[in-house]
Amino acid sequence: MPHTQTNKHAFIRFLEDHADDRAMLAKLRRGLGREPGAVPAVLPYIAPFLGTGKEADLFLIAPLFALHPLSESEGNMGDHMRELAGERSSQAAENHFLRLLDTRRDTLEPPLRRAVSMLGERGIRVNWYQLMRDIRNWDHPEHFVQRNWARAFWRPK
Repeated sequence: MPHTQTNKHAFIRFLEDHADDRAMLAKLRRGLGREPGAVPAVLPYIAPFLGTGKEADLFLIAPLFALHPLSESEGNMGDHMRELAGERSSQAAENHFLRLLDTRRDTLEPPLRRAVSMLGERGIRVNWYQLMRDIRNWDHPEHFVQRNWARAFWRPK
């Protein structure tokens, strides 16, 4: 479902608009686990958005989106992982979520890739707009992203 808020990030809108482009998604997935800019096949899709600040975030989001291009307009990763925990062994999902919350931005890709993969296996949609904002603020000294995710995951039933 497309995101309807007016503060859409143009890059996420572009990805969502091309979510059915299997060739593009295959090329973007080549960027999984690679250094930003190290895979020339992703550059035609990311280059138009370079210069918008925090470019490493684009190189992180694009392959993750290609791994699981189902979009949601609500929630954050805490909400999505909570939904996953309700469908699987909650302890395994919770343990992975705790590792994700304890990760530094420079090593965020592997646990985030695993989380997106787990969500994809269950068809749980991702709010890519919120994830982009959260990644951009991951290293904020007040850790408000991690607190928001934790609040969403462990909120009362």
